Amino acid sequence: MGKKKNEDKIVLKKESALIESSREQLTLTQEKAFNMLLLNAAEQMKKNPNLDRFTIPASTILEYYEIGKQHYLYLKNELKKLEKIIIEYNLLGKDKTWITGAFPLLSSFEYNHGTITYQLPFQIKDRILEHKMYATFGLLATKFFRSKYTLALYEILMDYINSPKVPEMDIETYKKLIGAEHKSYHTYELIETIFKRPVEELNSNKYVPFTVSYKLIRGVRDKIVGVRFELELKDWYLKKLDETITDISPEAKELTALLPERYQTSLVATLIQGHLDQYPYEDVREAIEKAVKEKGFVPAKIEQYLKEKHSAKSLDTAKD
Repeated sequence: MGKKKNEDKIVLKKESALIESSREQLTLTQEKAFNMLLLNAAEQMKKNPNLDRFTIPASTILEYYEIGKQHYLYLKNELKKLEKIIIEYNLLGKDKTWITGAFPLLSSFEYNHGTITYQLPFQIKDRILEHKMYATFGLLATKFFRSKYTLALYEILMDYINSPKVPEMDIETYKKLIGAEHKSYHTYELIETIFKRPVEELNSNKYVPFTVSYKLIRGVRDKIVGVRFELELKDWYLKKLDETITDISPEAKELTALLPERYQTSLVATLIQGHLDQYPYEDVREAIEKAVKEKGFVPAKIEQYLKEKHSAKSLDTAKD
C-alpha cells in the first residue's frame, strides 16, 4: 500500500460471505489488521494476478490504525494466531455461490525484521479480483472503532447499505456474527454491550455513511429473540460521482449518470461496475432505465431486476 494514499480513498471490497462469518475468537486488532491485509493483497494481485504470497511492512498497519510504532511484537503475535483461528462463513447465506464451510483467515504467516509475509486461504484468494457479492467500505471509519462489536456491525450494515432493508436476524446468529456467541449477559448488559454501545459509536462517527437505529424482537416472557436494524443515509454519502475513483470503467460512469442525482456517487458507481462485471451492458442499462421509473431505493431495484431477468433466463435454459 502506498503511504501517500489519501485516507478517505482507502476502500476495501470484502466478500459478503466473509463479512457474514463467526468472530468469537477474533480481537478488534486482528479484524482491523486483516482488513488491511485483504486490501494489500488486492493491490498486489492487480499488478501480478498469479501472486501467491503477499508482503506488507508491519509499520503500515501500526501507523494507519495508530496502534503505535513500538508495538511490533504485539501485532506479530496477534496476526500469528490467525493461522489457527477457524471461522465459519456465509452465515446469513446471502451469497449463494459460496457453500457452507470454515477456514483460518491466514494459511501462512511469517515475520522478519518488520516485514509481514502471508498467504490467504484459496477461498478468499480466488475472489480477491473476481468478487461475486461484496460490500465496499472505507477503512477510515474503522480506525476509530473501540469495540469489535462495532466493527462487525459496521461491516454487516455496509453489506446491506444499498439493499431495500437489512435482514432481520435472530439473536443467536447476530451474536455469532459480531463475536459474542458464548458471552453470557443479563438482559440489560446484553442490550448495552452488543446493541446500544455499537450503535452509539457508529452514529457518533462522522466517517460512517449512515445513522442506524434498531428494534429488538421479543418472544415468550419478553425474551429477546431477534433484532432489526434501519439505516438512514447521510447527505455526504450522496455526493456527486468522484471522477478520480479507480477501478470504474467509462461504461459504469456513463450508466451512473443515468441515475437521479442523489445516486450519482462513487459507491453506487462501484455497484454498477460490479453488475457490469457479472451481466451484459445492455441488461444493466435496461435494469437502470426500469428502476428509475419505480418508487423505492434505486440501486436495490436495479439489482432486483437483474436477478429476476437472469433467473428467468436460467429457467428457460434448464427447460431447453
